[in-house]
Amino acid sequence: MIKNSAPIKGIHSFADAIHISFGFLFFPTEAVPLYSSHCCTDSLKFEPNRTFQTNLNLLLSSLTSNATEGSHFYRTRVGSTSPNAVTGLFLCRGDTLSVACHDCIAAAATEIKRRCPVVKEAIVWYDICMLRYSNQSILNNIVPGVDLFDAKNVSVKRV
Repeated sequence: MIKNSAPIKGIHSFADAIHISFGFLFFPTEAVPLYSSHCCTDSLKFEPNRTFQTNLNLLLSSLTSNATEGSHFYRTRVGSTSPNAVTGLFLCRGDTLSVACHDCIAAAATEIKRRCPVVKEAIVWYDICMLRYSNQSILNNIVPGVDLFDAKNVSVKRV
């Protein structure tokens, strides 16, 4: 038994020590969404600064805004006639807090415009969300293939 030991400054009880040590487990933390992958179609492109791009920007803004409503899924369409109408949706993981879902969709909306600047169909995945848009009225039409093959060699050192 240690005698004459002074308590750590600011910690007055065992409960305080436990709270400080494990308190982070009880309070959700916000983290930056982690980009996973994306797919842009090569066949359908739009002219910059035209109606489709305006509709796409409105769609991405609408998706981001609706991610704050506590919904982890939302689908909408902007524009009524082809070729300028655009349909989009987002999906967040079910165990994601609303604020984290919103942050992920906001990041995805920015990233999809950066990675797929003039295409009419695109999808982007993050660790906790997915966002996609298309000029097709039914989004089931695009099922992009993503190659997850890694060509790097893995070697094992024997000790």
